[in-house]
Amino acid sequence: MAIGLILYKGRARQALRNIGAMIAALFSFRLPPHQVSLDNPDALKVPFGVAVALTVILYEGAHALGKV
Repeated sequence: MAIGLILYKGRARQALRNIGAMIAALFSFRLPPHQVSLDNPDALKVPFGVAVALTVILYEGAHALGKV
């Protein structure tokens, strides 16, 4: 769902840049830059309830079809 939202909003390049910054911070034993934060007001947010509801619907559909 998050990947779909990133692609829909056209922010794939920024997402890849953020992932690179987080990986670089991991290997340098430092915190990532402040732009890579959940507190960033420009960050895309995935509504948790919608994600859970979609997962339950897909799971129940697969279960009804005998796929799970």
